[in-house]
Amino acid sequence: MFVFRSPSKVFRVIRVGAQAACNQTPKSLLQVFLIRGDIMQTFDAIIVGAGQAGPPLAARLTGAGMTVALVEREHVGGTCVNVGCTPTKTLVASARVAHVTRRAADYGVVLQTDPVVDMVRVRDRAIGVAADSRAKLQA
Repeated sequence: MFVFRSPSKVFRVIRVGAQAACNQTPKSLLQVFLIRGDIMQTFDAIIVGAGQAGPPLAARLTGAGMTVALVEREHVGGTCVNVGCTPTKTLVASARVAHVTRRAADYGVVLQTDPVVDMVRVRDRAIGVAADSRAKLQA
């Protein structure tokens, strides 16, 4: 894993594509450099952000024989997987279960006690679902 440091942020390179042959670098591509200490690695492209578009673009470029670095500041998957769509839908699913459980009698199901929502467990589940999604993207 390479680390790219800018004056204001630290980024982790999470995926590096296939190495291009030294003497076959396409002249039409801008060469970019990733400097880590005293090591300099040359890439044909650096993709900033591993949201919905980053990993597929990296795969396509490496498939074309380019050397690619995919850089992500924090977590793979971008906003949707980490703080937007996935965790929100997980919270909505928990709310739906609570709602249906509270209306159990309407469906002929009699509960001995009222349902209790444990928000710590609901939050932990949302975090876990997002982490599982991230793990699948990194595999």
